[in-house]
Amino acid sequence: GVQREDVIFAMGTLVAADAATILRAGEKAMGRKATRQDVEGNTWALAKLGHTFSATELEEAVATLRQLGLHMARFMSDYDILLNSTLGMPPAPVGSLRPKGVEKLALSLINHLPLGSIAKQRSMLIGNFAPVFDWMCNTPIANATGAPSASLPLHWSSEGLPVGMMFTGRFGDDLTVLQLARQLEQAQPWFDRRPPGFD
Repeated sequence: GVQREDVIFAMGTLVAADAATILRAGEKAMGRKATRQDVEGNTWALAKLGHTFSATELEEAVATLRQLGLHMARFMSDYDILLNSTLGMPPAPVGSLRPKGVEKLALSLINHLPLGSIAKQRSMLIGNFAPVFDWMCNTPIANATGAPSASLPLHWSSEGLPVGMMFTGRFGDDLTVLQLARQLEQAQPWFDRRPPGFD
């Protein structure tokens, strides 16, 4: 089967390539080359990394995620809905995921130095992307496989923050997910609920 590290490496590869593609589209729209000042440091580093991958490496990442999709389809053949938490931990305070200390220094070096093949080495890429996957551990699976999913704020923390529950259906069965989401919103409405500071 497809291992967690395989998924992280494949998703990290494609996220970086996507950042490079989006930045290039932005350059076309602006009519000029982008600079580090145009985007956040993380985005600039991702785009630089994305430019280092070959077509073969990108296709290997896509193939890994196809395998994950087949595995997910086989698993879901016995179930209508898979229930997970949306995140792997409670909602993070605004700004808490920004690089600090050594991470910030490393990001600055990456953004000012040429990125060679060392940056895309499997262990380095997995090490950089794993903490993000720990935090949002379930949503990448739906993104990678194309499985229909909905995240609903069905629980609220003691601090008054919404805690998402993620419902994932079989590939192509969006209707079941949408029907369940509608029923749950009717049974436990959240439209008028706001976390502290959003009144």
